Amino acid sequence: AVVSTQSTGVVGAGVPEGKTCYVMTNQLDGVILWNPSTGEDHPQKKSYHSLVTISYLFNHENIWANIQSVDDPPRLNFNLINRKCWEPFFSKTSPKLSTVQQSQLEYLKTDLEAVQALESNLEKMLMDKIMEWRDRHVTRWNRHCRALMRRVLPLLEADNLSEEEEQASLSDLLSSHNVTGFPMNMRYTDASTIVESVFSTNVHVAEDPSVEFALTVYIHPYPNNVLSVWIYVATLQRKK
Repeated sequence: AVVSTQSTGVVGAGVPEGKTCYVMTNQLDGVILWNPSTGEDHPQKKSYHSLVTISYLFNHENIWANIQSVDDPPRLNFNLINRKCWEPFFSKTSPKLSTVQQSQLEYLKTDLEAVQALESNLEKMLMDKIMEWRDRHVTRWNRHCRALMRRVLPLLEADNLSEEEEQASLSDLLSSHNVTGFPMNMRYTDASTIVESVFSTNVHVAEDPSVEFALTVYIHPYPNNVLSVWIYVATLQRKK
């Protein structure tokens, strides 16, 4: 079945991105504000919003400037007919503007071989970087942990793994080692951003000579070369 939902573009300021655009939909239970980068939804009346101010709204018919005395979403009146709240840029006598949007969106298939190559290259790059950041120490890699983590990451992408199930999947390893680690998830923009994210975890600063490391990368492809990157990085020490 096709679901038709009226949506409106929102321009304002958010945390942490600063100037930003969101999408607003009118649902039966009220106005919902969507972060298009993360997919997170924020009901208008929610006390905390990552979208902190709204300057104007737009759709295929018009643009409306917020002229209310407030600009935070929970306190806004979203009735666009109310001229005391929203000032339209175009009137009924304005010349009709043609759209610059395509009539149909084309979703291109992502090259799976390229994704696999990127996954392998990223994993090697991150392992090399950890060894580089630890140039005064010997870096030992635990292959068994790496293999276990590789099975876990696709389940996390599918949102099909609870914290308890994650612990159970590593139970054999946890019985013999103290494991400190976590999965990271981000959309792929460039390799340097991913390297910076791994560096910021400080996992490489472990100096105990008995410590081992594990790292694996999983990339889940979506159409139009949208890539969800998962990285599981951990340190291990054998229990005494």
